[in-house]
Amino acid sequence: MAGLAAIRLARPDDFADLQRLNAELFKYENDLDRRTRNLNWPSTDFAVDYFHKAAEGRDGFQGFVAEAGGRVIGYLIADCFPKLYMAEPYRVVAELENMFVEANYRRSGVGSQLVEAYKTWAVERGAPYSRPKTKRVPSPCS
Repeated sequence: MAGLAAIRLARPDDFADLQRLNAELFKYENDLDRRTRNLNWPSTDFAVDYFHKAAEGRDGFQGFVAEAGGRVIGYLIADCFPKLYMAEPYRVVAELENMFVEANYRRSGVGSQLVEAYKTWAVERGAPYSRPKTKRVPSPCS
């Protein structure tokens, strides 16, 4: 089913969809991660600023959206910053921050389309490689 969705850079008018889908991601991860997520995070001031940066493609952040049937059904947020702790020529690093695809569109190639758009964007910004940002699930101390 490759090509199911149209992938494009996020725009400022995608802000509400980025926030909506991220809230769905938090609910999904919360179920997987022993209910460790702050489900209010997507509406915090920090998150609102983060989604605006991604939707506007500013401060090193970039959002990508997948559209199908005239609506946003998935997203990916990436960053691309010089990492001063990295040796040349690897100093510019692209990181896949987070992504989400609605359940009805999973396993259809939409996530792969988003990742391919991200990788093209990273190369265009001079990143010799990219990596996912990882989140570790907290482990109980006892």
